[in-house]
Amino acid sequence: MDTLNDLRIKWVESLFNRVAKYCKSGVIKDKNKICSQIEGKIKELKYSYADEAGVLEYVNWILDRLRELEGAPISSEEAKQWLSYMISELEDFPRKLKINVSEPFQIFRYKFVEIVSASKHPELSNLRITKVRDSEGREYTVITNIQDVKEGQKAAIVFLPPREFGGVWSEAMFVALNVEKPEQIELEKLRGLNQYFFQV
Repeated sequence: MDTLNDLRIKWVESLFNRVAKYCKSGVIKDKNKICSQIEGKIKELKYSYADEAGVLEYVNWILDRLRELEGAPISSEEAKQWLSYMISELEDFPRKLKINVSEPFQIFRYKFVEIVSASKHPELSNLRITKVRDSEGREYTVITNIQDVKEGQKAAIVFLPPREFGGVWSEAMFVALNVEKPEQIELEKLRGLNQYFFQV
């Protein structure tokens, strides 16, 4: 496997660079030098040219260290959100390995959800705070500028890196409203997500 150029491994590295920033600044009190260990392991992974089973072994090792890091004192909500997001992305890695990734948008996690509530943002008048629920009963917060979202609508969301809007954290973004299956989403809408891969 071309681990040096694989988009999935580049994504892991990009996300970790963000988490490492919080370790280096002291926002995450990394007393056990876990970030340094992970940094070394990611470099090793990049140049390993391991097969899929080998890559998964590296990823699981990194995931275990990140879970340890969750137990460290963390002094900012932003750092907590990014660490949690990276852990979720690595938990999803077995799915990512099964697909032939040729474009960045294919790496992101998607869910089909139902909107359970929609309200005006208390500070930002052009935004709405929505709560959505997946088929397993998990709820997520999505901040959106789409004004006609309403309770009961079906939608597709994509989990992008966490972003704060006026004191409220958004966990995902709507890709399409009134959809219930992947084939109902236009490919061009998905391709528009590629930009978020490079903004990390």
